[in-house]
Amino acid sequence: MELAQETGLRTARLAPLGTLTAAHGMSTQQCYYFLATELTPGAPDPEPEEIGIRTAWFSRDEFEEMTHDGRITDDSTLAAYALLLLAERRGDLLDR
Repeated sequence: MELAQETGLRTARLAPLGTLTAAHGMSTQQCYYFLATELTPGAPDPEPEEIGIRTAWFSRDEFEEMTHDGRITDDSTLAAYALLLLAERRGDLLDR
């Protein structure tokens, strides 16, 4: 799993957030988004092209400020956050 490989974090629970097309109109490739909870730290095991990747924790307020001021521009990251907000609003994550 990418989470463990890139961050060292292992998860006991994955809640599906949604599926989105990666390049709508150009490809049929899909991305599957999940919320990982009940995390346990461990050692990352990055692939060669991922060596040197940095990870950090941010509060939601910090994340939203980073989005607002242009430090976060990655569409997959923003799509995942939007799916999380929608799932929370609907209450989809309460019983998982």
